[in-house]
Amino acid sequence: MYDGSPNALTQRRLTRLKDLGLAHKDAKAPPPVASAMTPEWNDLSPDDKKRSAKTMEIYAATVEQIDENIGRVVEYLKESQELDNTFILFVSDNGAKDAAMEALPVSSDTQS
Repeated sequence: MYDGSPNALTQRRLTRLKDLGLAHKDAKAPPPVASAMTPEWNDLSPDDKKRSAKTMEIYAATVEQIDENIGRVVEYLKESQELDNTFILFVSDNGAKDAAMEALPVSSDTQS
């Protein structure tokens, strides 16, 4: 699933959202978030592409686990009739050490 370029993944996800009726049929993918430090996908070596795909797979699995467990908390709160009395706040940091590229959406040179 993650063996193609990030742009190809974005297009597949957008197509799926359109097919499900969750995105307008004319919706366009946002421009990729990158910097001068980010090489183009086609310029990466096969090993670097494999490493990038593995990183995306691990990230996706992490997000899936977070989603599943937040769902379990919400379900418990519903069953205990405490959901309406509960404020759920989810926060996250920018990721692991040396994961600067993953933090680009929230840390750019233009922010003050």
